[in-house]
Amino acid sequence: MFKPTNQQIACNACIAEGNNLTIQAGAGSGKSSSLRYFAQQNPDKTFLVLCFNKANAVESNQHPDRPANIFYSTVHSIAYRAVVRKEYQDKLAAYLNYRDVPKFSGKYETFLEGAKTKNIAKTWGSNITKCILDIITDYCRSDSKNLYQFALDQLQIWFGNEGRLLDKGGEVYDKMDLPELSSEKLALLAELVRGHWLNLIDIETKYNITHDVYLKLYHLWDNSITSYYDKDTKYEYDIDVLSIDEAQDSNPVTIAIFNNSTIRQKVIIGDSFQQIYAWRGGMNAMGLYSHFTQGQLTESFRFNNEIASLANKVLSTGDSPIRVSGSNKQTMIRTRAHLFRTNSQLLQAIFAYAEAGYTKIFTTADLSDLFSKLYHLQAVSFNTAPKFPNKSLTFVMDSETLASALEINPELQTLLNLSKLVTLKSGTLAKGINRIKTLLVDDEKSAKIALSTVHKAKGLEWDEVTITDKLVEAKKDEDILDKTKDWLSIYENQCLLYVAITRAKVKVNLPEYILDIFGE
Repeated sequence: MFKPTNQQIACNACIAEGNNLTIQAGAGSGKSSSLRYFAQQNPDKTFLVLCFNKANAVESNQHPDRPANIFYSTVHSIAYRAVVRKEYQDKLAAYLNYRDVPKFSGKYETFLEGAKTKNIAKTWGSNITKCILDIITDYCRSDSKNLYQFALDQLQIWFGNEGRLLDKGGEVYDKMDLPELSSEKLALLAELVRGHWLNLIDIETKYNITHDVYLKLYHLWDNSITSYYDKDTKYEYDIDVLSIDEAQDSNPVTIAIFNNSTIRQKVIIGDSFQQIYAWRGGMNAMGLYSHFTQGQLTESFRFNNEIASLANKVLSTGDSPIRVSGSNKQTMIRTRAHLFRTNSQLLQAIFAYAEAGYTKIFTTADLSDLFSKLYHLQAVSFNTAPKFPNKSLTFVMDSETLASALEINPELQTLLNLSKLVTLKSGTLAKGINRIKTLLVDDEKSAKIALSTVHKAKGLEWDEVTITDKLVEAKKDEDILDKTKDWLSIYENQCLLYVAITRAKVKVNLPEYILDIFGE
């Protein structure tokens, strides 16, 4: 039988009074059960919870204890029903296709004038194509309604240093000598971005659109969430309380749609220190609602006080408004997981386990995408066009563009080195990949160990968690403790470590340099 905590009771009292509420909910503190409790205690109100992903929405709607007056949906699902017609259904794809970027009747060539050689022009053109698609992707996740101005603002950040493409942190992306980007050329490129967007949303074209594109259209058309259509009952329910879950990872367009809703009572729930998707457009929206009544859920039902103590050491390094406690009394360890910072580290570990004779490994990683990247990188390293290009590597199509990409992306260098190692050890890359596949199981319950990146582990839990030594990487001439202190001074890294630690229920194994920092 569900017994609410004092904090849950206090939050519910606020909702019952009709107030707007922001809830800082620590890891494992029962956000899902709390939302069901609020609905059960307020049967006169109908709740709609906007979930971070479809899996969470489906699982929550199917929960046996779900009260009949609470529903779960992604904002994409709501936008899909309002926006998508058959013509858009036929255009939907996982990625924007770089082949869809046209040359705009000579404008593209005009933009490339001044490139010193054909090879430079070719690479520069490849970067422009990627730039157009990246800006559109970022625009779809933003709260901006002016694509031309958004593109111009982004380009002024991305391009500089006499035409050299910069990443968002200001590091040089392309070190070749490229034509200087004048304000006129920046304006032209912004027009190219806007022109491609208009082609994408034109129902007469066959250009691919992503789910983020129709979500952006829902935002641009000023739609307002007021009701929810339940497929099971085939009934449209008016909503009294609109909630957004995992608010710390919601992107600006989702927050804009949430704010635009005319539903009067709203509940924000999340954990500021579980924000690990800033790289994907996530923003820490918790602080935007300081004018709401503030609530907390800090007792974790997932882990014990030893793990809570480690989590609080991380929270104390930043500006977290909460400290957590642990109430789990479990001692037996049945499930184990190793957590990695990157996909390439995880894939390296799987191959090392293959060499050591391990079997029955479960992983949360999308290995099909990782394997695709290995094949792609191997092909372009030999200056051969990939037979099946990886969608996220379409800006790397030959040895020349690969060389530029490797300078600014250590992850690609690790994957390329791994493709060479797997080929060397197995004879061919295909044989090595097939060997790795034989170790894997689809059902985690039958696995001896689970492997995951920290990002993919969010929302999951295991009895024992080992955070691998490569969470922080130092060069040979760097002191690992100094490097770790610098690493932990960055908010995004504090969040990453906090999420990693709080995946454990009974025991967490930390790298020695982290323990040294903590004084353990």
